[in-house]
Amino acid sequence: MYSLQHAAFAAEIDKSTLSRWLDTGIIKMRGPDVDSGSSGIPRQFSRQRIVQIAIAKALANIGVSPGRGAAAALKFTEEENCEIPDTGCAWLVMDDAGPRLARVDHEPKLAEVLLSPGGWAPIAAVAIDLSRIVRRVDARLQQKQSNNSSYGNPIIQRGYETK
Repeated sequence: MYSLQHAAFAAEIDKSTLSRWLDTGIIKMRGPDVDSGSSGIPRQFSRQRIVQIAIAKALANIGVSPGRGAAAALKFTEEENCEIPDTGCAWLVMDDAGPRLARVDHEPKLAEVLLSPGGWAPIAAVAIDLSRIVRRVDARLQQKQSNNSSYGNPIIQRGYETK
């Protein structure tokens, strides 16, 4: 589990923006995440939630509303548990039919990613490379943990801070 500071760093989002997304329900804590509520316990984020935040942020950067981006990201974080293939790519495609996952076992041409399972191409779509986002989040979480272990900064676990 990770603190708000760690989550914001890994997802490359400003802490105040992330707090606002949480407070307004754009991002909802689920499963193992811990929402502080009014209890004074700090929020704790799972890797899944941090990946969802990073996907929503990447989509917001290109004009997709944070709410739509966060909802689309759930398709990957909840249904696929943030699993990316060892080879090939995982993509999130948003088109008029809604969000869907596209897994390709090789480096695809964009047209392959955009085609629906039925073989039709949408008039307009947004495609985001989930493999790159997950790898980047994982690298930043690892970097933050490595930096913190040398400075003694806490990583939150089970509602308590440990050094």
